[in-house]
Amino acid sequence: MKKINIILAALAIAAASSCSYDEHNVIPEVAGPQPAEDLVPLCLTTGEMTKTSLQGTTVNWTSDDEIAVFDNVNYPNKFTATSVEGSSAVFEGVVGAATTEFYAVYPYSSAKSIDASNITVTLPASQTSAAGTFAEEHNISVAHGVKEVGEESVEGVMFDNVCGLIQFTVPQRISAVKNVVFKAENRSLAGDLVISKDGLKVESVANGTNSVTMSGDFAAGSTFYFVVAPGEVDGFSITVTAQNGATYSKVSSKSFTVAAAAMKNLGVIDFKAEPG
Repeated sequence: MKKINIILAALAIAAASSCSYDEHNVIPEVAGPQPAEDLVPLCLTTGEMTKTSLQGTTVNWTSDDEIAVFDNVNYPNKFTATSVEGSSAVFEGVVGAATTEFYAVYPYSSAKSIDASNITVTLPASQTSAAGTFAEEHNISVAHGVKEVGEESVEGVMFDNVCGLIQFTVPQRISAVKNVVFKAENRSLAGDLVISKDGLKVESVANGTNSVTMSGDFAAGSTFYFVVAPGEVDGFSITVTAQNGATYSKVSSKSFTVAAAAMKNLGVIDFKAEPG
């Protein structure tokens, strides 16, 4: 079984990427009903990171990215990227004034809850196609950080990808594809991922589904990536539905492991049977 580990690329932060808060800054407006407490600005600079848009085997931040930062009252504050340089980025937002430890989740929309032991995020079963990469906001990443009371800037926040990728290519002969479904016979691929604070690894999947569906535009012969919960796949099927309603299916009893921050390449899908 061949695995390609996603490269963790550390890039220097340019001067333009520094935090911009000073004594004259107005505290940014918090997203949603933050519990009543004092809020303070916080600027986060990421360290080594693999994340949103796939370029070769390197994954980079993009300028419109948003993360959730759980503060001292476990509230997911929205932080927005204010500067991006490849695998490094600067995010700005606010947290509770008493915050000394925080957990961050990308994307903001995936953050669901946090408790004393775990972070829960939602990985969608319905995914959007993006030739040569995966759609924005599918590749969930988490980070842990610490700060001193009164500190407004934290550097070197390390994010980890908690999901894996399944790479596939639709044959050139199949055109006008409507969607592609990947189904595992033995396990959940998407749903509410329960991530341990200790190690930032997926421990289980709640409200899960054993299939993921990719819809959108599919250029003939292009490569695409499902984002799935890590784990063993013991037998699978992949089904392509064309715009005219024709379906092409492949069923395999083979087993393979999808690791976090790694990809399994299924290659060009060999549909030997006639469309169903």
